Amino acid sequence: MSVVSASAAAVAPLAPATSLLLMPEGLEQGITAQQMADLVAFVRSGNPRKEVAGNKPQLVPAGKDGVLMLAARQAEIYGGEITFEPGFQNIGMWHGVDDQIAWSFQVGRAGPYEVYLDYASAANAAGNSFLLSVGDQSLTGGIPTTGDDWSHYKQMRVGTINLTAGTDRAILRSKGPIRGALIDLRTVAFAPPGKTPQWPVGASTI
Repeated sequence: MSVVSASAAAVAPLAPATSLLLMPEGLEQGITAQQMADLVAFVRSGNPRKEVAGNKPQLVPAGKDGVLMLAARQAEIYGGEITFEPGFQNIGMWHGVDDQIAWSFQVGRAGPYEVYLDYASAANAAGNSFLLSVGDQSLTGGIPTTGDDWSHYKQMRVGTINLTAGTDRAILRSKGPIRGALIDLRTVAFAPPGKTPQWPVGASTI
């Protein structure tokens, strides 16, 4: 984690004592002026990024195969009880409609990418829906339960998003009210044509 100075014009509207923004290491190398403005607006909204043990937001590079594996430990976390759970390597305690997580990532090659979630959802959380945004694109869908409790993880393809080469940002939140908890999320994956994410041994897909 590094502390990066934003432009004076962007930071001026913040409280006088706040002259620096906490951003994932490397983000400043590729962030656009609009993305900086969006980030400053979010900070000004009074919902700052949470700092949680084991959670280390950073600019996520694509693998040699072009697949982007956005892990929970690399996500920025915003909200109330929502947190990173080191023992499970997931984002959990996702109870609030204003809770959200975000990643900054580096795309090597532009084109369509299949999007997958690696997650768990207990039976008592049935009926929840997610909203995943990348720039002006978004995917929405229901979150099928994966078992009676929160210990059963599965992987699910949720759609396709077109990515451009360079630095981009993904934001995941609930779509509508949350029943119980939204999701226990380990990874969001973006896979280019002909490639599949490498999941943990023994993982099952929906």
